[in-house]
Amino acid sequence: MNNSRQKLYLQLVLTAAVLAGLAWLLSPSHPFAHLGIKIAKKFDLIVYLPLVQLFKETIWTPLFFIIVGATLVIERLVPALPQKKFFSASRLQDFVWFFYEAILHAAIVVFFTWGIYRFYDAYLSFLTIKAMLGLPDWARIVIAILLQDFCHYGQHWLHHKVPWLWNLHAVHHSQ
Repeated sequence: MNNSRQKLYLQLVLTAAVLAGLAWLLSPSHPFAHLGIKIAKKFDLIVYLPLVQLFKETIWTPLFFIIVGATLVIERLVPALPQKKFFSASRLQDFVWFFYEAILHAAIVVFFTWGIYRFYDAYLSFLTIKAMLGLPDWARIVIAILLQDFCHYGQHWLHHKVPWLWNLHAVHHSQ
């Protein structure tokens, strides 16, 4: 077996082990079942319900469908690549990539924001820069945009360096 197949096999085995562990943790048949149920309820409150609300407020709105429809009409009338078919595999990849970016990133942001907030509040609150609170709103927005851009750069860098993230991200580079 070559090296890349061994890595893929290892990733599949580890993923299956993690999923089996989660299934066991959430099942009522082990001594710590109440912990699994607490984790599931916490996940619902922290990740699932905010995502449902985000979906309802941003994606499942008339304005969203109007904008997507207008974009598709403009792409049909004035295509970026005239030789490219309108209905193609790359168009489907773009559609899947759009939802991957919108939905998965929302889940990551909600989950990690909660985790980072809890960790920061418990162990690092002494690092709070109180002077930031005194800055005007526009300055805090500029700083937030710069920090967000830096975090997006880091996330994109990880997509290139971590093999299983690269497998998801490669679609972005395949067109």
